[in-house]
Amino acid sequence: MASCDSVYSLIRSIVQKQLRNTEGVVRYGVKADFLHKKFWTFTVWLSRKSIEPFVRTEPPAEAVRRFNEWAGKGAAFAEWTSQNGQIDWAVANVKLQNPTFYYDKSQNVINSGDAASKERT
Repeated sequence: MASCDSVYSLIRSIVQKQLRNTEGVVRYGVKADFLHKKFWTFTVWLSRKSIEPFVRTEPPAEAVRRFNEWAGKGAAFAEWTSQNGQIDWAVANVKLQNPTFYYDKSQNVINSGDAASKERT
């Protein structure tokens, strides 16, 4: 059986190659906390529309289809606009405290965050 490290490394390599070859990607970052089986991706896109072709191809399409099965406690997405397009994990962590979308496993649904309290930077 493959270790979490090797599976993560394989998926990371596939996704990074895909991101390098996807039009509209400005930059990206991927990190993991193997001990707690948590993974994060951070992507900067030219526009929201440029994300669509990426999420329709594999493996992102599989992740979207299986999100309810794979998502753990705290799974969330944060979207915002940035003037400099930099990857800033500290800002991402703050944004994830009030996510755009989050997964509520107890209800098996994806919920929108409170739009009124969202800050777009």
